[in-house]
Amino acid sequence: IGCFKDDEARALPIQLMSQGATVASCTTAAKAAGYAYAGLQYGGGCLAGNTLGYQQVAVADEKQFCNMPCTAASGETCGGSWYNSIYKTGIAPPTVTDPKYEGCYSDAANRALPVVLSQSGATRQSCVAAARVRGLLYAGLQYGGQCFAGNTLGYQKAKPADEGTSCRMRC
Repeated sequence: IGCFKDDEARALPIQLMSQGATVASCTTAAKAAGYAYAGLQYGGGCLAGNTLGYQQVAVADEKQFCNMPCTAASGETCGGSWYNSIYKTGIAPPTVTDPKYEGCYSDAANRALPVVLSQSGATRQSCVAAARVRGLLYAGLQYGGQCFAGNTLGYQKAKPADEGTSCRMRC
């Protein structure tokens, strides 16, 4: 699709590979994970998400910003420093509907919703809005105001009888 600027908040929020990616391996991994876009950055980092990025670089300037050869395939370009070479995976970006409560889910150190949107102070409204901006399907609150998001629900849904004790912390 082109070369897009990035920053520490990550336009493509899911890191699939920290290094060693090629165009084919990154787009295949992003598609397998259910994301519409794959981005290569800094010579072989692979990122994925459902929104394109922050700002597309003019075609005439792409070689200035997305100019790093892939470490695993020197004939390919793998973005640049804080610039993503973004590709379509063939999956359509999800359609985000009105927020609907899905229930209380368990979590683990390997997060069920892997994108951290806020470490504290989030509300239902702010968490859902932040997930929508990123094109993510699910938003979840934890521990009084931490906000997480992703494209799949948590590990295990709490029984309706247990929901009042498992998910009772107020924001």
